[in-house]
Amino acid sequence: MNDLISLEKIAQWQKLKTHVLDSVSSPITKRVYNMALDEIMGWFQQAPRPGFTKATVSAWRVSLEDRRLRSSSIIIRTSAIRKLAAEAADNGLLAPELAAGISRVKSAKTQGIRVGNWLSLRQAQAPLSASDITTIRGLRDRAIVTVLLDHGIHTQSRGLYEHQQGEWQPEHSKRRSHYQ
Repeated sequence: MNDLISLEKIAQWQKLKTHVLDSVSSPITKRVYNMALDEIMGWFQQAPRPGFTKATVSAWRVSLEDRRLRSSSIIIRTSAIRKLAAEAADNGLLAPELAAGISRVKSAKTQGIRVGNWLSLRQAQAPLSASDITTIRGLRDRAIVTVLLDHGIHTQSRGLYEHQQGEWQPEHSKRRSHYQ
């Protein structure tokens, strides 16, 4: 009962694949799941495998890592396989214990990095404390700077703003126009 659908049962495979794809609503997710399901089926048929088990899915995940795919690509593919196991169990094609084991296959770790030059706490506080909060303009300027800081203004972007007479203005606003 742990055999992945063989070539003789291609109609069942297509039906099961349709169940998996129908269980997600996003067209992008459907496309990626479809690709992942085709990919694991191709990988599964390349060499003799013990069946659709946790060990087989773990080996497939390792093969994805060996291809140096990004963690997000591995995570979405693994999600598709978990969904496949759940649908197979729900339709009596896979033992529930095997489906539970497959659902516990470890996914890739997400290892993100911050790109760019980020402001330190002291650098972020400088434009906030420079605004004169006793005036409406000062309150407005502080609100704008707060939004910019909240949305990740980088050190490079900080150079675009200069403090001028209690206000933070874009550097280009100081330039004189040819028409003045």
